[in-house]
Amino acid sequence: MKRFLGLMLTVIMILATFTACGGGGDEPDSTTAGETTDATTVATTAGNTKSDKLYVGYGRANITPKDSNGKVLPVTLAGYPDERVANKIITDLFTSCTAVRDEEGDTVLLFTVDSLHPYANVVDTIRTRISRELRIVPRNVIVVASHCHSAPDINEGANTHAKKYLEDTFYKGFVEAGKAAVADLALCTELYAGTLDGTGYNFIRRYVRDENGQLKHEIEGDHTMPVVRFVREGKKDVIIANWAAHADTVTLQDFYAISADYPYYFTQLAEQKLNAHVSLFNSASGDVNPFSKIESENTVKQTRAYGIKLAEVLINNISSLKKLDIVADVEVSAKTLNLEVDHTFDDKKAQAEEIINLSRSGSSLYAKKCKEYGIEDVNLAVRIATNANRGPTETMPISVVSIGNIVFATAGYEMLTQTSMDIKENSKFDLTFTCGYTGGHNGYIAPAYAFANGAYEVNSCRYVKGTAEKIQAEISILIDSVYTDIFGK
Repeated sequence: MKRFLGLMLTVIMILATFTACGGGGDEPDSTTAGETTDATTVATTAGNTKSDKLYVGYGRANITPKDSNGKVLPVTLAGYPDERVANKIITDLFTSCTAVRDEEGDTVLLFTVDSLHPYANVVDTIRTRISRELRIVPRNVIVVASHCHSAPDINEGANTHAKKYLEDTFYKGFVEAGKAAVADLALCTELYAGTLDGTGYNFIRRYVRDENGQLKHEIEGDHTMPVVRFVREGKKDVIIANWAAHADTVTLQDFYAISADYPYYFTQLAEQKLNAHVSLFNSASGDVNPFSKIESENTVKQTRAYGIKLAEVLINNISSLKKLDIVADVEVSAKTLNLEVDHTFDDKKAQAEEIINLSRSGSSLYAKKCKEYGIEDVNLAVRIATNANRGPTETMPISVVSIGNIVFATAGYEMLTQTSMDIKENSKFDLTFTCGYTGGHNGYIAPAYAFANGAYEVNSCRYVKGTAEKIQAEISILIDSVYTDIFGK
């Protein structure tokens, strides 16, 4: 944080006097969680000296949609256009919270939740309730979804079951986990961080043909697993891992089941073997699928096998993490971007709607019409039809959370690999986490090079070419700003 000298000492003394007289120094930030701005906002508290005292806590709450007898509630599941109502539970769903506080009292809550993605209105409600209960600045509450395709649709406007689930279980779980994490705060005595090699456990699912006509992955994937380990005084370690892979394998076998997918098995085994609290934060998975060579009887068993094998990457290599100096400085920098909606094909709205209607009716003629109208597929038709009704721009939140020499870069959309790699390459921090599915839901936003290859991730992207690069640049600016604020260079 910027250190105030000279004249600012007078200001600090005045503020101290004000607080002593009941000035409300613990009041939450007056800015609402849903407020948007084009200006960078850094949520910090000015101090005089850097400290090496960092406090870390952990909490978890069960958010499975079930009744008092453990029977699944008939919630609508997210992740596919098909109407899916849950009929059984394979694994419970959770929200986990890591609380980090520096000596000056700046606190951030890092939530990971078993959900497809967090709608902006849902995140606003979470932040408001957490702020009221724990007096934490709303923008310091970070919500990262696991992108689980076997969890309830949590859009507040979705349906009656969704609203009941949100009120009775989902929101209460966040407050419970947040309270538990703050109550669990303990001094971090040692800090370890590093990047583990997960080669062979994920792959780029977008394919192109080379000069010989052979299929190959569109780009080389990111097989790295950033990990931070907080060693705490008198309590279990807290470990956060960052991994890119779609959490949608259960749906291939049990389309109507509730499950946290592979992150559940990853966390379960890692916590058991390492005797620690473990969270897995999903990274840039927009073009990445999980991969396991393990043969199994069905997808559920393969999901379990994948989670276990991925956990072994962490378990077997945890000792390779390097010890870092503890820089007890917690900062959050947030910004709302205006993204330009692509209205290039608005004149094809009628043709797009015809294709959509043919597809929904089950008619095979939709493919013929796609070719006739020059619309690649149904996904592009849907985008054309819906974009015609959108305004010129839409907003999207981005944020950067720094914990000393470690930074989390987050954005509210389905980030693809190249964007994540560019963010990490440009970061000056010792360790950089990238997290999509955070704070909102703006769908897929593909990098410019991908537009030449089309396909689902491009055709469903509702923004103009170059938007992914704009987002990456803006996140990197926030990272640079926070780094300079902490380290002065």
